[in-house]
Amino acid sequence: MEREPEQVKFLSGVQAWQTGHFREAFKTPEQLKDLVTRAIHDFQLSHSAAPLDVAALVETATGLLPPTRQSNHSGPPMLSMAFVGGPFQRVLRPTQLEEPSVAKAMHKQALFGEPGVFDGTKGVDIGINDAALVLAQVGGARIQVDEHGSLVMRLPLERVEQRARSGFGGLAIIEEVVVRQLTVAIAYADWLFERIDPTQRLTHMAISASIEAKRLPGVEDSGRGRREPWLGANEDGT
Repeated sequence: MEREPEQVKFLSGVQAWQTGHFREAFKTPEQLKDLVTRAIHDFQLSHSAAPLDVAALVETATGLLPPTRQSNHSGPPMLSMAFVGGPFQRVLRPTQLEEPSVAKAMHKQALFGEPGVFDGTKGVDIGINDAALVLAQVGGARIQVDEHGSLVMRLPLERVEQRARSGFGGLAIIEEVVVRQLTVAIAYADWLFERIDPTQRLTHMAISASIEAKRLPGVEDSGRGRREPWLGANEDGT
């Protein structure tokens, strides 16, 4: 069936990344009624805990990043990303964070998911730190999630430094590696939020990122440690 121009305009608005929230397929009026009722219920449930505070989400996401350092970063270059869902509320009980099945599932996805987060040749330390579940590899990736579903990831960017030192590739290689690791972090976050918030109580997401790296000889500092926040919601409300 060909849609009329006004129908196309309406559908585009409903599916928009920033403003769209609900989209389901239906064939009968009864199906439509059930879907609308469920969508309204889900929307009310997601906003029952607290109103959406965009500024607070961005501030929280930025605050979860490692503090910027005035001196040169001593370790390998690292990408840090923080994901904070809103309206801000508890989506995991403390006992859930301590359940072995949760850590096991996160560990498995980090190792064998596509794309993978962890290096399969390194061990992984798992534990509770400051009321958050932490999975970390020495000198490698780190994943941290708390009861609010706030996720912090640190991913190594060794190849960036190696390419820069060798003098080959330049900014094109650096951008390629950073984009790859950004993709890794976002893919893992997408999987995790589907698991810990299946009813989609978190309708919006604030994302911040920073890079820590030692300054290389002859390379100007063009924002090392800069923190970049972003806020968005997709058509499913996450």
